[in-house]
Amino acid sequence: GNNPLYVLIIAIMLGAIHLLLGTIIGCYLKIKDGQVADAILNDLCWWVMIFGLIVYFLKGTWIVVFIGLGMMVLGSLITGKGFGKITGIVSAIYNGATGYLGDFLSYSRLMALMLAGSVIASVFNQLGSLINANGNGPTIIGTILFIIVFLIGHVLNFLLNVIGCFVHTLRLQFLEFFGKWYRDGGKAFRPLAINTKYFDISKEEKK
Repeated sequence: GNNPLYVLIIAIMLGAIHLLLGTIIGCYLKIKDGQVADAILNDLCWWVMIFGLIVYFLKGTWIVVFIGLGMMVLGSLITGKGFGKITGIVSAIYNGATGYLGDFLSYSRLMALMLAGSVIASVFNQLGSLINANGNGPTIIGTILFIIVFLIGHVLNFLLNVIGCFVHTLRLQFLEFFGKWYRDGGKAFRPLAINTKYFDISKEEKK
């Protein structure tokens, strides 16, 4: 609770690793399907630019960023058709910038969950110690009240965080991570569908 900025940085770093893994899986699937140019130039170009920004802040050079930008322009020209080659560059810049920015910021919810849990725990501790905070030292009634508030409050806080961690991390998994590589398909799940061994064929009589 005292250093939320460090927790935010760690959450975004975990998100970057998660997204990079999803991008690598997506590139592998595209290369496997023969879409080598699309995988390297359109997907990896953003990670080259992200790495280029890190290099710029450390070394003060834009070379790596320009390399990633050149990869993106070349990918739009190769994979696009007709006038779509020009519009593809604009849409790639806009959709990629807003998409990755939104994806990275989505992982800040991990920091918010930890911060909210720590603040709620601190509030329950303060509520439980109100009677013992009068300066006369701990009392029997105050200690009993503290134990009751401590147990009820922290159990509720723990259960609330269990639900929050499940829901929010599931969203990050299915939306941000799966969005980089997942392909739908397969067999539909119909557990209550009727699958009989024999079929009855009825003919309609013509009027």
